[in-house]
Amino acid sequence: MRSRWAAIGAALAVTVGGGGLMGVQAASDDARGSVFTTIDPVRMLDTRGRSKVGAVDGSGAPLQLQVTGSSVPAGAGSVSMNVTVVDGEASAVGGFVTVYPCDITRPNTSNLNFVNGQTVPNAVTIPLAADGSVCFYVYGRAHLLADVTGFFDDSRLADIEAELARLGAAAVEAGDAPASDVEVEPVDLSDYYRRAETDEAISTAVTSATDGLVRSSELDDLVTSSTMQSSIDDAIEQVTSSLPEPTDLTDYYQRAETDDAIASAVADATGDLARSSDLDDLVDVDTLESTVGAAMDAAVDTAVETAVDQVMTSLPEPGIAPGERVAAHGRVIDARGRAMHATSAWVTAGATPDITVGADGLPVIVHHDPSRGINYLTRCADLGCNEASSKTVHAGVPGLGLAVAIGADGLPIIASTSTGDDTRLVITRCSTPSCLGADTRTLATGMFSGHWPAMVIGVDEAPIVVHIAGTDPAVTRCIDIACTTSTTTSIDLIGTTADPDIAMGAEGRPVIALARPDGLAVAVCADTGCSAVGDPITLSSPWPGVATVGLEPAIAIDIEGRPVIAHRGITDIGGSVLLVSRCADSTCSAGATSIVADGGASPDAVIGLDGRVRITHIDPATGTLQISTCADADCTVHGTDDTGINASATSAMIDATGNLATALFVGSGAASTIEMHRRTHRAFTAGGWDH
Repeated sequence: MRSRWAAIGAALAVTVGGGGLMGVQAASDDARGSVFTTIDPVRMLDTRGRSKVGAVDGSGAPLQLQVTGSSVPAGAGSVSMNVTVVDGEASAVGGFVTVYPCDITRPNTSNLNFVNGQTVPNAVTIPLAADGSVCFYVYGRAHLLADVTGFFDDSRLADIEAELARLGAAAVEAGDAPASDVEVEPVDLSDYYRRAETDEAISTAVTSATDGLVRSSELDDLVTSSTMQSSIDDAIEQVTSSLPEPTDLTDYYQRAETDDAIASAVADATGDLARSSDLDDLVDVDTLESTVGAAMDAAVDTAVETAVDQVMTSLPEPGIAPGERVAAHGRVIDARGRAMHATSAWVTAGATPDITVGADGLPVIVHHDPSRGINYLTRCADLGCNEASSKTVHAGVPGLGLAVAIGADGLPIIASTSTGDDTRLVITRCSTPSCLGADTRTLATGMFSGHWPAMVIGVDEAPIVVHIAGTDPAVTRCIDIACTTSTTTSIDLIGTTADPDIAMGAEGRPVIALARPDGLAVAVCADTGCSAVGDPITLSSPWPGVATVGLEPAIAIDIEGRPVIAHRGITDIGGSVLLVSRCADSTCSAGATSIVADGGASPDAVIGLDGRVRITHIDPATGTLQISTCADADCTVHGTDDTGINASATSAMIDATGNLATALFVGSGAASTIEMHRRTHRAFTAGGWDH
C-alpha cells in the first residue's frame, strides 16, 4: 500500500515549482535533501592582470569572493565551481588552495594542490557563508580563476515534501492505511529532462494524466465486479459535481482495490512520460525553436567575428613611401595608421597611452591621434609587438586620458572622454578582441564630467571608473556587465583637478589614489561594487625641500595586499622627483614615502612576479624614459636605469612572461607615435643591477 502512495505522491510532487536540472534526495526523519540547479558557467573570479593571491610561506591573507546576488540567488546554501590555479609559485614542499565559507575558521584541508610553475584546475562544491561569500586561501602564490556552474537550495524540496506529506495524511484520513505505514519515496527525474520548459511540461502532463484517470467513467479494466463499478460511478458523479478542482483524491474512490489500481495506472503513466525519448508533445515548440534559433545566431555571429578578426590581423600593412619618418625603436605607424619601419618592437599613432594584458596574454593598448581627434585600440600579435593591428574606436578629446581593461568575456573595455563642449565620460565595449565592432555609451552626465578616467573590472565583472567631474573626483560604477545603467558617486576631496588612479584591493574593494592641495590622498571603497567611498586619507604631505607631492599618482597592489603609489613631487627650487608611498596595510591607515629618483613625470607602477615594485617615468630634464626598481618592501633600497629613449608619457604592465612592457608617447601632433619598449633584463637587487 505505501509503495503505491509513494508512486502517486512522487508523480504529483513534480508539479511544485519550476527550475532547471534537479536532483532530489530521499527525505527521512533526521536528514533533508537538496535541489541542485545548474547554470551556464559564470566566471566570478579572475585575478590575472593584478597581484597573485597568497604568499609562498603561507602568510598571505585569504581572498573573499561574493557569490550570491546575480547568477546565484541569495537563498543558495552551497555552490559548485571549477577553481583553477594559474602560474602557481610554491616552495619545495608544494602549494595548495583551500576554499571555504568566510564565516568559519579555515579548515586544515586543501581543495587543490600545485607545484611551482603549474596551472591546474579542480571542481569543488563549497557551502556559502551567511552573507553568500566564499574565501580562497593560497599556501604559495598564484592567480585564481573561479567559474560557478550551479547551486544547491532546499526550498523546492520543502514544497515537494509538503505535497507528499499532504497526500499521505489524506490516505490515513480515508482509512486506507495506518499512519505508521505511510512513507514517501520521491522519484529522482534529473536524468529525464534538462530544461525548465520540459520540467514544467512534464508536470502539466502528469497532472492531466492523473486527472483523466480519476475522472473517467470507464473503469471496467480497473475493477473486478459490477457492484464496485456502480459504487465508483456514483462516488465520482457526486464528487465531481461538488468540487471546483480535483485537489483531493480521497473522495474519488472508496476501496483499497481502486486505490491500488489508480496508483498503478498513474505510476505507469508518469513513468512512460518521464522516460519518453520523444517529448514533442510535452514542450512548447515555439519556445524551443526560439531558444535554438538564438543560440545558432550567437554561434554564427561569434564564428564570423572570429574569422574576420583573424583575417584582419594577418593582412599585410600598406607599403611606405620613401622619406617617411623612421623611429629609432621598433615598429612605427604614423598618425594615419601606415606602417613605416620595423626592428624589434612596435609603435603606433597617437598620444595618452594605456596598456594592459589581453585575454591571450599579449599587449593591448589604447591611444589618441591628436591630428584627427580619434581614439585607437591596438592589439599586438606577439609579446614583442613586432606585428600589430589598430582599429578606430571613436572620437575623443586629446590630453584628457584613456583607460583600457579586459572584461570577463576576454574583450577590451575602454573608458574615455567624449568630444563636445561638456566632455562627458563614455565607455566602449568591444565585440571582438581587436575591436572590429563596439558599443559606446555615455555614463556620467553634466558639464566636464569625464576627465582623466581610470578603470578596474569589479568582482561582479562590471566596470568601475574613477574620473574628474567638474572640480571634484567621482566614481562611476556600472550596474551590469553591459553597462546599460550606471551610478556616479562624488568623492569628498575638493581641489583635485587631474589624473586620479584606481586599483583592485586585496579584499575585492577598489582603492583610489588622488592628488589634493595638501598632498597625496588614498580612499578605499566601502564594498566591492564601490557604491560608497570612505573618507580620503592624506598619505603623504610636503616636507622641507619638497614643496609639492602627490602629482600624477599611479597605484598598484603588492603581493601582501598593500597599496603602493608612485607620484611626482616638486622641489623648493622647481626640480622634479619620483616619490613612492607604501601603505602599511590594505586600508592604507598609515604609510611611508621615499624619494626614488630625479624626474618622475608620467609615472606608472606595477608589481613584478618577484613581488618588487617597478616604476616607469620620464625625466623632464632629459626627456628620456627611466625605469626604477625597488629592492625591498618599503622601497628604501632602489635603483634607476635611464633607457635613453625619448618619450613624454608612459603606461606599464607585466606581460605573461614576467617582463616589463611600456607604451611610450613620442613626438607631437601629426608626427606623434606610440612606441612599445619591452625590458627582458636589468633587474635591480640590494646588491646592484643584474644584467
